Amino acid sequence: MRRTVSSVARLGLLAACAASAACGTRQPAAEAPGPEPVRVSGETCPSPIASANATITSALGESSSPVVAFDGEEFTLAWWDMRGKFPAISTMRVDRAGAPLTPFASLPHDGVAKEQTIAVDGAETHVVWMDETAVKSARLPAAAESPVKYADRASAAAAGPRGAVAWVERGVLYFRTDAMLLPPDRKGVRAEPQPTQVAAGGIEDPRVAWNGEQFAVVWSASVAGGRQIVMQRLSHAGKRIGGQVKVSDTAGVSRNPEVAAMPGGFAVAWTNDAPQESNKHDYFWIFFARVGEHGDAPAFARQLEFNTTADHVAIAAAGAELGLAWVGSKEPMGSAVFFARLDTDGKPLGAAVRVSDDKPITCGGPSLAFAGDGYGVAWHDDRSQTGSQILFSFLKCGEAGEAEASDAGAPPEPPPAAEPAEPKLKKLFE
Repeated sequence: MRRTVSSVARLGLLAACAASAACGTRQPAAEAPGPEPVRVSGETCPSPIASANATITSALGESSSPVVAFDGEEFTLAWWDMRGKFPAISTMRVDRAGAPLTPFASLPHDGVAKEQTIAVDGAETHVVWMDETAVKSARLPAAAESPVKYADRASAAAAGPRGAVAWVERGVLYFRTDAMLLPPDRKGVRAEPQPTQVAAGGIEDPRVAWNGEQFAVVWSASVAGGRQIVMQRLSHAGKRIGGQVKVSDTAGVSRNPEVAAMPGGFAVAWTNDAPQESNKHDYFWIFFARVGEHGDAPAFARQLEFNTTADHVAIAAAGAELGLAWVGSKEPMGSAVFFARLDTDGKPLGAAVRVSDDKPITCGGPSLAFAGDGYGVAWHDDRSQTGSQILFSFLKCGEAGEAEASDAGAPPEPPPAAEPAEPKLKKLFE
């Protein structure tokens, strides 16, 4: 009788195990698919017209170096400003007119917080910055949560979609994404993965882009006699795809690369020190390259037809074109923010547009994002008497027409109420 009861109990236990899948080694749950890239419907942006310059900040003191991203509906800005003892990273979501959609928010920090970058995917907005020598990361809109720290002794860092972070620590370039996270343990905790070592050496200015299939990390690398731009493709799992791509081949100092995903690969823009005798005001050349999803060399790299007063430019990709924003000189003194459309070979489309109005003397730090129906441009300038402030303008797409066939040498189109471009300004596009 005891044997019969034991057999029945055993059979019941086996049945229960089969029904609940709770016996034996616990199998990890299937991973949910990751977020998709933000998709926009616009392929081109003919005849863009700059809206009035909207002031985003108005606090006493300095606000500087904005970055902007489009999340599929509106724009998110991040910048650093002085609102306390140390600079802090601030964020705000704005509409196409630059009107705030969310309250101003300051991200937690321990010391001097600067060098912020921003990235978006279909799930969230990702901000990465340097807090002294620590690399910090926050996911928006849950900014109230404590930032995640990825490194203590870093010199540079950059955000990417899907939780990607690239950073430089003791001369080594590291990379990680959320797809590299290990399955959760019994308490639901997911351990941070071992980052991929991408490269080593004199590395500066890392940037990250994602096209839904692979990541691209670009940086400025030290070489004999100067610096060059290098790119490495990586999979979602952080594995290197192919070898390093030497993007630039111009002698001198190439730095501050910006990268954007485009159909069939990635677009990279950067600056190179120009000889002073070539231009008395715009000291940097601008270069552009297109890199495919395969191969160890760019499809092409070329110098663009205009120079910049600053060593930083911004680039954004639409479906069949790219947008470029930079700072150029103006007469009789000072600088302004300009925008130009490029085809996928880096050739200008139509006339360049002057984005900033006549109020500031100097401008800096442009950032750019494509929204399907236009480009959002953010920058800082000195129009305020209390310090530099953050500005925003939306370049709304127009209708294609005869103006689209205009030569790239045409003078920039000023925004409403701006004075006509000075003759000196034409030299930027000749």
